[in-house]
Amino acid sequence: MQNKKVHVIIKSETFSNFTGVMVGAYFENGKTVEPIPYRDAQTLGAIMEVETDEGQNPNPAETMWRGYNTTDADQAKKVIQSAEPVEKRIGKKAKVEQPKQALPTFTRDELEAIADKSGIAGLRKVGETFGIKARSIEELIEEILAAQEA
Repeated sequence: MQNKKVHVIIKSETFSNFTGVMVGAYFENGKTVEPIPYRDAQTLGAIMEVETDEGQNPNPAETMWRGYNTTDADQAKKVIQSAEPVEKRIGKKAKVEQPKQALPTFTRDELEAIADKSGIAGLRKVGETFGIKARSIEELIEEILAAQEA
């Protein structure tokens, strides 16, 4: 569909009679004079209400919605196949490494200052960073300190 060219008709009331150049395409009375690449039609569809000469809305969200909500069995099969795990599609175990993010470090004094200022809610936010949940301030502080050492 990326190489496809279409005429675009502006449906937005404000620009429905537009004559001039927009997104590199010349419009006359709200319709492209020459067919434009579908990608340009999608760009226009993302910023205003338009439709192709085939009567379809080229808005990227609309295009995706049509792809997932189709009654065409072949299209539905393509969508299901693309959702299969990578291992199944390529026939071997794929190793995906997640980049490690540097976690902040806190001293006991800093954690106690957070507890004094924001209470257990403030410490729970810090604990979420480390995947820690606890019921008391002291327990949260101990677990956060232990997680930082690991």
